[in-house]
Amino acid sequence: MINARLHGISGRLPLGSQISGLRNVKIGADFVVHGPVWIEAIQAYADENHESSISIGESFRASDRLHITAIGTITIGDCCLFGSSVFIGDHAHGEYRGTSSSDPSIAPAERRLGNQGDVFIGSNCWLGDNVVVVGPVNIGDGAIIAANSVVTTDISARTMVAGVPAKVIKTYDAKSQQWRQIQRNDGSAYGATR
Repeated sequence: MINARLHGISGRLPLGSQISGLRNVKIGADFVVHGPVWIEAIQAYADENHESSISIGESFRASDRLHITAIGTITIGDCCLFGSSVFIGDHAHGEYRGTSSSDPSIAPAERRLGNQGDVFIGSNCWLGDNVVVVGPVNIGDGAIIAANSVVTTDISARTMVAGVPAKVIKTYDAKSQQWRQIQRNDGSAYGATR
């Protein structure tokens, strides 16, 4: 472990971890990860300046190979749990929407960073192994993202999603205190075998 307190972090940072843009990274108390992390609040890239910020709430837990990268804003609430190899980003190497699209003859590493939109992840969220979250995305409190899912659209609070792209498979019913499966148009439930 490296001394996280020297970097203004109350928690543990495993050896091999990288945090860049530290003045724009805020990590709450009781931050625990079990393998190297790469957190980057990008300030400058290819002669461009960015106003980036990353905020991670208190009592955060993650396995290994967490990668969070921002040129805009990424916010993660309190008491979240992330599996291994989770990626959260708000940008792409290039612009792929609108009239100023990137030229594919330019090497991807030399393209302008295209801001996709801010990412907000609420409190008490659980992201399984290999989850990818690409902005703009707002994930509500208590959401569960199944392993290997790709999230590119908003997820409501107390909702379970899975797939590529991620789709709602269950919602939490506070009255019955149970997770309820979502029915497909053909009457079968998502996640049920046919």
